[in-house]
Amino acid sequence: VPLHLAPGQEHQLVVNQPGKGPLSEVRRRFPTDGFLSADHRLARRFAWRFRTEAARSRSDPSPTELTEKTNGAAKDLRLLGLLDSIQQKRQRMISLDERDQTLTVSKRESLFSKSEGLYVELQSQGAVFKWEYPNKVYGDVTDIIGSSFRIGSDGENWWWHNGGSVVVCPVNEMHTSSLSFCDPFGLTSTTCVAAASNQGLRYASLTNSAGTDYHLLEAGSAGHRSRWWFDASTLLPTEVGQYEDDVVVRRRFFYDSVNKPLPSGAFAVPKLKGVTPGPPDTLDSRYTNRFVNLHDGSDGPMTVGWGKRGPKSTSTSGLN
Repeated sequence: VPLHLAPGQEHQLVVNQPGKGPLSEVRRRFPTDGFLSADHRLARRFAWRFRTEAARSRSDPSPTELTEKTNGAAKDLRLLGLLDSIQQKRQRMISLDERDQTLTVSKRESLFSKSEGLYVELQSQGAVFKWEYPNKVYGDVTDIIGSSFRIGSDGENWWWHNGGSVVVCPVNEMHTSSLSFCDPFGLTSTTCVAAASNQGLRYASLTNSAGTDYHLLEAGSAGHRSRWWFDASTLLPTEVGQYEDDVVVRRRFFYDSVNKPLPSGAFAVPKLKGVTPGPPDTLDSRYTNRFVNLHDGSDGPMTVGWGKRGPKSTSTSGLN
């Protein structure tokens, strides 16, 4: 759980804060929020208060800061070398089966009492993406949307499963598709120098966590900062973090399969009991083009959307 502790202040961690109001009895009987046991029993409320040590004054730069200043040019070369290796690795990729976990930590005023001050809320959501060269794709954001929402293509047809309906569209009738999988800096369509310059990338360090080495890249400033972790042995992105004053979003990537043939059923039009797939909406003068967007979140915001656009308006459904 990523947290930022301010110096010289009292902090409080509260788990399973009980609700108040008319929904409290319902939540007690049918708990849905908070930590649950395997048999769906809600854990008891837990609170922890502590005070952090005051900040120490320091005028001299730390060894890390001094290294950053004196070795800036060397780090730029290391950054471009790493981006080139990542680009080559991605260009040789032919298939991918990944699971994404997005952790969002937000800081806000207490809903229950002003005397409780700020509290931190943690939200975890999952998604699944599959891709196989040249034109088979799959994205499932059901956990994020809250109801069945999947988009895929078997190479001949695009399909969209939304709730209790399935829409099928021949690939030649889908006018635009924006796709990005395992490509944090758009290196499949741009140069390493342009990617580093456009996003203001800098090589931070080679770090080790739980016995695995990671290349750490950064961009932005203290108030709006982004970080990327790359497995040093595979050069695959394992985490992307976005840090703002009151919100931290960390997206983790777990790879079930890389560069191995995926079953054709992974991209096939879903067969649902009692559901007959139908055609997409008919286009007219208002909406003249159909589009799909599938981005796994390694290059920025996660996107799984199906829509149509025209000269004056756009209509879309999903995670956009």
